[in-house]
Amino acid sequence: MDLKQMEYFQAVADAGSISEAARRLHVAQPPVSYQMKMLENELGVQLFERGARHIRLTKAGHIFYTRVTRILEMADNAARDTIRAGKGQTLYLGMTSTTVSIIQPVLKRFATDHPDVHYQLYDGSTFELRHLLDTGVIEGAVLRTPFPVEEFNCRLIRTEPMLAGFPAQWSPRKARDAEFAAAESPTAKSPEESISGNSGKISLSELSRYPLSVYRRYYDLIHEQFTAQHLTPDYFSICDDARTSLLWCSSGCAVCLFPESLRPALPDGIRTMTIDSEELRTSILFAAPKERQPSALITDFTGYLMYAAG
Repeated sequence: MDLKQMEYFQAVADAGSISEAARRLHVAQPPVSYQMKMLENELGVQLFERGARHIRLTKAGHIFYTRVTRILEMADNAARDTIRAGKGQTLYLGMTSTTVSIIQPVLKRFATDHPDVHYQLYDGSTFELRHLLDTGVIEGAVLRTPFPVEEFNCRLIRTEPMLAGFPAQWSPRKARDAEFAAAESPTAKSPEESISGNSGKISLSELSRYPLSVYRRYYDLIHEQFTAQHLTPDYFSICDDARTSLLWCSSGCAVCLFPESLRPALPDGIRTMTIDSEELRTSILFAAPKERQPSALITDFTGYLMYAAG
């Protein structure tokens, strides 16, 4: 197979029909049909389910589409980088949403010192960025534990605690505060008093009395620590993005649990306390593939990690 076949395949998948793909490619329909037939014969699998007017990708077609998209993207990047090779280089870098604020000072300092460098930045989940590292789309990524550190060459940037964010005003579920007060000694502070500022620590035992909103990626890590202390937490919500937990908190529905580096993204009014658990500290690392020799540019970039926020 060649890049033209891949381009035709991507166009057909995006258009939903061979005729529309041919129109978008500004070619006649028969060559597109022929290339799709040749591609399926070469792979030995059916890529499309053909209907009267539209065609859909099979399961194998979806997998092939994902790989083809990355290959075409890499080919496009290679072509553009070659064209402007005399003007500068391109840094291919990934970062998770919870590490953007940490790496921004590094990028700013590096860009100032390297005015001719261009950037291809990918913001995604740890799983997505690991795939981009494995396939060579990016040269390095800023990732947060937990992930299989041993699979990559890693450099520690920082380690930070997990925070609990408390809404300024509570929903009706605040009735659990009465349970909290009754469980403590008569001289214990109320929940409102104990979280009156943005300092201090809170134990997992105290947190188990509140409705919690947790980023799904950290759920196993957090739940394991509750279980180790024989605690039964109240999970109000489990979200696919840490920022969603912050929204639940700002709306007064739950206490959100999040890494310290997300503090700059806090909506107004959320008060924070540090969770008193060493096991819930996470590490932010710069990860690069073990099996590939790093470019001079990415090696130079790693020297700037000392400027990471915090």
